[in-house]
Amino acid sequence: MRWLGWICLLCCVGGCVEDDAVSPPADAAQLGGWLDAGHHLQWSETPLRPGTDTPLFRRIYFNDALSGSLSRGDTSHPVGAAAVRELYDPDGSTLVGWAVMIKVDDTGAPTDWFFYEHYEPDEPQTPPLVGERGAPGCVGCHSHATDMIMPLEAL
Repeated sequence: MRWLGWICLLCCVGGCVEDDAVSPPADAAQLGGWLDAGHHLQWSETPLRPGTDTPLFRRIYFNDALSGSLSRGDTSHPVGAAAVRELYDPDGSTLVGWAVMIKVDDTGAPTDWFFYEHYEPDEPQTPPLVGERGAPGCVGCHSHATDMIMPLEAL
């Protein structure tokens, strides 16, 4: 991502927008392929560790917009903020799925966030279990957090 910073420095006026290949699509039909291509792997990440709400291990990736917002302690994250949670089997050795959050609007409503869950990483084109704005099951767990995102120490 270092080259993207130089392009922005040389070419952008008034700020830089992330490259489309790096920004996740808030579209269930496209996100599986984006994840399979590993675009999120260049983002900031947490170590692989056991889950707190499931027997699965997890590693969470944050794009620059969300990472910066979390570091500053913002109470509202910017549109474009995104996180990818990779889910691994109970021994932490095999990727078994993804859970993704992308902020797509800034109205203060749960529908500001696009949620996605897919548990067949070898088949990114199969329909996800979740792929919608304000998904009720996702909002139910995330609604107590700051703008739907858990604090860094809880991840």
